[in-house]
Amino acid sequence: MAVQDFVDEFVTEMLRSKKLSLQQEDFRICPSGAFVSCSDATADLNAIWKTANKYVFGNPVFRSDILMINLKDKETGTSGGYAHSPIGELYRRYRKEGMRPLVRDTAATIEESFRKITGSENLRQKAKSFNAVKDLLLLRPVNFDDYKDDLASLVYRRVGDIALVVYLNTKDANSDPQTVDMSVLVNRSYCDTWGIHDMDALIDQALENTMRMQPPALLTMPPTIIHKGHHVLFMEDDESLNFDFAGTLAPLLTTTADYYGAIAAFYPGVLRRLHQIIGGDFYVLFSGCHAAIVKPVNASLPKKTAQAFLDDMNKKVHSDQDILSRYTFIYRGDTDTLSLLSEEAAEHYRTLPCP
Repeated sequence: MAVQDFVDEFVTEMLRSKKLSLQQEDFRICPSGAFVSCSDATADLNAIWKTANKYVFGNPVFRSDILMINLKDKETGTSGGYAHSPIGELYRRYRKEGMRPLVRDTAATIEESFRKITGSENLRQKAKSFNAVKDLLLLRPVNFDDYKDDLASLVYRRVGDIALVVYLNTKDANSDPQTVDMSVLVNRSYCDTWGIHDMDALIDQALENTMRMQPPALLTMPPTIIHKGHHVLFMEDDESLNFDFAGTLAPLLTTTADYYGAIAAFYPGVLRRLHQIIGGDFYVLFSGCHAAIVKPVNASLPKKTAQAFLDDMNKKVHSDQDILSRYTFIYRGDTDTLSLLSEEAAEHYRTLPCP
């Protein structure tokens, strides 16, 4: 089933769900980059919802698009916020599990999310205590240049032209990370409420949580309409692992959740482990927020060719909001560092003030 047909059928089944009181106007479509456009938790999702496209059966959609669902109490019709999930992830789960389990689990997650937003343990009350939310902090990568004005009030770490932004996951810490996403951006004002002044420690906590909930993986056989790909865990020493990173079907670096999977490149120890597997230094080309391409440094892929390859990928994205980086990165094993390949670009970002 094509992605467009899948989404039409998924929405149809959700509308039929007896557990929910959804109508077609409760579904909207927007590009993934829209989720880094505001800083206040409530205003953020409200603003995105207002500018998102109303869902129309038969209209083209893309895997990178986000499906938003208005959370409504089935008894009162009161809106409690918005769930959002990448269409590509929903489609992957459909191909793996089938439509019925996907609709059932999504409906259950929406009901759970509504209770958490409107009940006594709602986000605003819970967020007053850092101990209550520290295990729910997540880190996601976005392009710094495209969102630098919006990032001013957020908590993030910059690596070259990439910003690693802290989110607060409003689902239970033990929830399946593959289910409908419910998260909000962490404003710096939250840190004042929590009494947190060490932003690096906060970001490290978010990075640790993300790695625990979404372990790093290599996605072999890049996914297509007819092949969903296969995740391989690679952090443990395993001499049997054998990948052709120089070939056209080189595996992609991502996470087991895929969604914002490019964050795996910033997990501690991941690139050092890849260096062991590859046997030398390598380029990292971010094909978007969800994955990265790793290519060994050798004569067959000189610096200019690597950058041209990335430029070509970025030209083919559905929207500029789907671009994570416009520069090639390089990992050097002798210093265990990931840095911009272009010395000119590296110098430019070094001169920018730290967040």
